[in-house]
Amino acid sequence: MHLPERDAHFASLLLIEALVEGGVPLGQRIDALQERCGGAASYDRLDLRLPDMAARTRLEQFLAASPPTAVAGAPVQEVITTDGVKLRLGPNHWLMLRFSGTEPLLRLYSEAPSAQRVAEVLDWARQLAESV
Repeated sequence: MHLPERDAHFASLLLIEALVEGGVPLGQRIDALQERCGGAASYDRLDLRLPDMAARTRLEQFLAASPPTAVAGAPVQEVITTDGVKLRLGPNHWLMLRFSGTEPLLRLYSEAPSAQRVAEVLDWARQLAESV
């Protein structure tokens, strides 16, 4: 129906609808959601250009054959391969490696309890991708 990453107008309309229907200010809704889901979290994304499609293929094969068992010192609790490789590290803590479908580009996404931890995880993932 839409692309959540690239459909800002639709996402904005959904947010407005939720505010109107819920009758609760946005700040209170966010606080309640964070409390229900385990606290605040930080998020960031890093786009990593790979040297060529052969490097992309090598990295894809490496991740499929032997996904990491630890990320930046945290054990991987679950590996999800629905749309890329998502490594769950704990509540509000994960790393996702997702390849572009058209170019040698790796998108790295991370959520963690702090911005510092997100930076550590993304740096770890960048080093992994560059070493394969």
